[in-house]
Amino acid sequence: MRFWQRAFLSILLLFIIFFYASILLVSEFAYRSSLNGQRERSFGEAAFISASLENEISDIVQKGSDVRDEGNSFFLRYANYYSGRNVYLELWQNDTMLTGNIPDSPLIIHDCVPGSQTSTVVEYSGHKYLIVTGAFWCYSEKYTLVYAYDLQDFTQEHTSLFRFLLISGAVLAAMLATGLYILLRRLTKPIERLDEATGHIVGGDYSKRVSIQGKDEIAALAEHFNRMTDEIEDRMHELQTIAGQKQRFIDNLAHELRTPLTTIRGYAEYLKSANINEDDRIASVDFIISESMRIEEMAEK
Repeated sequence: MRFWQRAFLSILLLFIIFFYASILLVSEFAYRSSLNGQRERSFGEAAFISASLENEISDIVQKGSDVRDEGNSFFLRYANYYSGRNVYLELWQNDTMLTGNIPDSPLIIHDCVPGSQTSTVVEYSGHKYLIVTGAFWCYSEKYTLVYAYDLQDFTQEHTSLFRFLLISGAVLAAMLATGLYILLRRLTKPIERLDEATGHIVGGDYSKRVSIQGKDEIAALAEHFNRMTDEIEDRMHELQTIAGQKQRFIDNLAHELRTPLTTIRGYAEYLKSANINEDDRIASVDFIISESMRIEEMAEK
């Protein structure tokens, strides 16, 4: 794998990991913040409904009526109003449920201290509910209001936001990949030209030069590469010249040695095979000595 490809994949992978990790963190933070805001609003609404119900029950008791008989009538006004806002209610007297419209209620009795409120998130029948409970005393009877906010729309909104962020991340990743590809190819193109020129030099072509514009590190490297190539080419020419001179010297030396060696060999064969007198023998030996001295002089030169 080439360098620009490794850099491309590494940067893109890091971006995707950090971006989607940020999406998860931001989405979770936004969900919790929105849920906390909804919990505060639910606390306020539940407290208001509890206060209203306490007044209604107090009036019923003062009239001498039974709360169990009349509780459903006044409670329905609140239940019908808040059901349009995805809020469902239940009213308990001690441990007995008087009335309520929470769909598929799990019938959990919430033990709540009168004057306080508690909250929790439960899931049943495929829906999530934010449950707020509050209790109050009325004529020695403990009444508990269960306030259930259906979080389906809230959850769907969060899911839609999360899906939008995922799609946006994919689009941004594609845009980054395109821009990163163009940028890396542009940045690594001079390196490829340097690599190509190096291949020519390895093949023996010392005339290759690299032309790179700019004043960055790669441009400086290209300039040093061209200087190195000039130096190598000059040295190669110098070595070729020296090699030629050596060859000419060897050729001349061989030529110069051939003549005295031929003379020495000729007189040696003459002395070996010919029937000559003493004067001719001495003359032949003198020629051999003379040519030997000539070879010695050439060696000293």
